[in-house]
Amino acid sequence: MANDIFPLLCVYMRTNYKLLIKQLYYSFFKAQGTHAHLTPRRLVTLLGAVVFYPFHHLTTRICFVLDNVFFPGYRKQKVERPMFIIGNPRSGSTFLQRLVARDENQFTCMQTWEIYFAPTIIQRKVFHFLTKIDNLFGSPLQNMLGRWDERILGKTHIHKMGLWEPEEDEGIFIHIWGSYFGFVAFPIPELLPPYAYFDERLPEAEKARIMGYYRECVKRHLYYHGGDKIFFAKNPYFSGKVASVLEYFPDAEFVYLARNPLEVLPSTMTWWSFLWHVTSNPMQKYPFTDLVADEAKYRYSYTLERLEKLPPSQNLIVKYNDLVATPGRTIRDIYAHFGWKLDAPFSRIVEIENERALNYESNNHYSLEDTGFSREFVLTEFAGVFDRFGFDRREPEGEVELEAEVV
Repeated sequence: MANDIFPLLCVYMRTNYKLLIKQLYYSFFKAQGTHAHLTPRRLVTLLGAVVFYPFHHLTTRICFVLDNVFFPGYRKQKVERPMFIIGNPRSGSTFLQRLVARDENQFTCMQTWEIYFAPTIIQRKVFHFLTKIDNLFGSPLQNMLGRWDERILGKTHIHKMGLWEPEEDEGIFIHIWGSYFGFVAFPIPELLPPYAYFDERLPEAEKARIMGYYRECVKRHLYYHGGDKIFFAKNPYFSGKVASVLEYFPDAEFVYLARNPLEVLPSTMTWWSFLWHVTSNPMQKYPFTDLVADEAKYRYSYTLERLEKLPPSQNLIVKYNDLVATPGRTIRDIYAHFGWKLDAPFSRIVEIENERALNYESNNHYSLEDTGFSREFVLTEFAGVFDRFGFDRREPEGEVELEAEVV
């Protein structure tokens, strides 16, 4: 048994401490004059990285080991036809994931609390045991978490979040310090590994470390949720990982969401600006515009080129405008393409969402010029995207971003 477990433990224990230490050193001693310069807000972020992260990381590592002792059956868990929503961020992936997640008979998605606080089986078991105990006393702990969830995560209007909402599982790589989301806490691009260009620029050993770990996390998730459902994830930052995903999940399927670059860039920039201003005090409202634009362009060019090499049955391109305007028809097209069963209960849910889409008005309005991009720049740099999809070349009047109701 020890011989079987040892290789698995190596996967979990190969955390990129070198990168974390380098980022911390830079933040404390070399960040003056950069967007990551030391301020009271920045110190709070760094304190979390120095105190909370090591404690939670150590706990999680122990729980990964204990999973192999108490739940060894997960290692035999099959992962069949996992589905990944990819494309650029802010292209409707949250809406699509949360809508499909309500088809609970067929699909399972990782929720925020599972991604960041309980990636292991034993952590989830402990949390549910504590929930049962809490219920005996009138659920004070759950009520407290609910209030915190509503006050903190629920106020994020750009991208509605919640502990019990399906969420992007790029965050699960935080536990081995191999996530693009590390850029939130450390807005230091020169120290950011090329995660956005994962397939082409990351060393093979690093890709194996990250993807081997991810496969084991997906197995755990499926095992914990009964083992008989399709794993369904939204991963815009997997757009640069298509080849790596297929190496570890050969029958993986993809929905690529295509949105007008004139809408993608200001929306993405606004979201990242919000995150950086939570963890830091950048010297300008919208930093790193060149980086955001280059990565967005790559998620059109590389990702679409890679998907074209797959059998048509293994991927589908969906236009964002079709998804938000007629989600009912779009969902039916997706289900038909991949051969999924659309049962009566979920059909009713889809019809409700379709009605909401007809009457929906967004409160989010993002200006292209204000976020650091010119219309001429976008039309030139993304000319091939406009030609391919026939996107409107006029500057959009505002943002339209649906959020699926979760009941």
